[in-house]
Amino acid sequence: MSTTQDARKAASRLAEAIREGNEASIVYWQVRLVAMERGRRLRHTGDGAWGPENAGPGHTAPIRSS
Repeated sequence: MSTTQDARKAASRLAEAIREGNEASIVYWQVRLVAMERGRRLRHTGDGAWGPENAGPGHTAPIRSS
C-alpha cells in the first residue's frame, strides 16, 4: 500500500474515532498520522505507550504538538 493510501486510511479511521468519541483511538490515529508525516514507523513499547520503532519499554518520548 502506498504512503498516500496509508495516510488516507489513517485519516478515515481518525474521523471515525472522532465521530464515535473514542479518545484512545483518536490519540492512536493522530500519532500514526504524525509518524507518517515524519516518515517514521511506530510500534507498541509494551508499557502502554507508542514510540519509535526502535524504542523499548521506558524509552518513549511524548508526541508533542507544534
